Amino acid sequence: MGVIGVARDITERKSLRSSFSRAQKMEALGDWRVASAYFNNLLTAILGVGQLLKEALPRELLPAMTMRNESSPRQNRAATLTGSCSH
Repeated sequence: MGVIGVARDITERKSLRSSFSRAQKMEALGDWRVASAYFNNLLTAILGVGQLLKEALPRELLPAMTMRNESSPRQNRAATLTGSCSH
């Protein structure tokens, strides 16, 4: 009874898999940053329009002043979060 063995050097294969995995992670990170920047741009526009309305419209036309004033800190917090995520 005999034994036959085959040995293969898989160092290069492991290195390629590792490189591919890193490339996929970098691509996912890039996609996430693009989405974050897009959301941040939308949020900036929303905040800008809100500020314009606040300055331009008379108080009588904005019956939900308390609700509008309460949402501003939340909007600013969201802008802070998306701004810190996109750097």
